[in-house]
Amino acid sequence: MVAVLADLHCFLMSDVLLPRREGVAIGVDPARSLVMKRGEILGGQGLSLTMRDARVLAECLNGANDFYAAGHAYARAHDAYFKACVTTGDWMFEMFFAVGPEADAKRARALPKIAADPTRVPDHGASGPDLPYDESVRRRFFGED
Repeated sequence: MVAVLADLHCFLMSDVLLPRREGVAIGVDPARSLVMKRGEILGGQGLSLTMRDARVLAECLNGANDFYAAGHAYARAHDAYFKACVTTGDWMFEMFFAVGPEADAKRARALPKIAADPTRVPDHGASGPDLPYDESVRRRFFGED
């Protein structure tokens, strides 16, 4: 028997949040976090993000009387850390895989600075999505500071 507990959410790789209204179904798939919207790869983060999803969801549901509110709290938390992964993944793609004269110019400006100071490269892939990823981090990575 399946009991309807709440209106939780599922997340598509297009970064769109879709509410589920017919009960609770939570499927976590490590592969879902590997391929991003433009084909970028979050190498090795799939399982880590899946485990984080499970932990955050459990924390939101633990002791909750209002499962609807708990589901939305989970959705907000998920969106925040997943956005950090998507954003920094996009930066990595732009720096290391994009092609063309504009991409070459970005690398020509940034890579000498990165060689001199490797801490310019955002470390979200290894250290997690809680690190800052604001405009100053982006500008430093791309050598625009």
